[in-house]
Amino acid sequence: MKNLSNAGLRVLIMWFLSKEKLHGYILIKKINQFFKPQIDHNLMTPIRASKMYPVLKRMEEDGLIISSEGMHNNKKVKEYEITPQGYEVYHTIRLQLKEFIESDMWFEFLLDLLVTE
Repeated sequence: MKNLSNAGLRVLIMWFLSKEKLHGYILIKKINQFFKPQIDHNLMTPIRASKMYPVLKRMEEDGLIISSEGMHNNKKVKEYEITPQGYEVYHTIRLQLKEFIESDMWFEFLLDLLVTE
């Protein structure tokens, strides 16, 4: 479980971009912050640019996100945003996850994770 799968990374990217436009470096920071406990416990490795940018490029080729030129700290950056097609895919995944989580086994798993003794 050292590396985050491309599918999981793509869903997280769509989630972050469903909230706001972001450039790649900020996406990397947000994803690594999201998984900070797992990274700190050596359960996974931090996401690096060498992993992030090929995924962003592929998502753009697939029509899930688009990029445009933006500015950050007086530097030109490539900002990403989710497309209507990407939002549709993201919404479908959300609905599927909701159904999945509502299954008895997932409910028990989540309950075990959330309940502290």
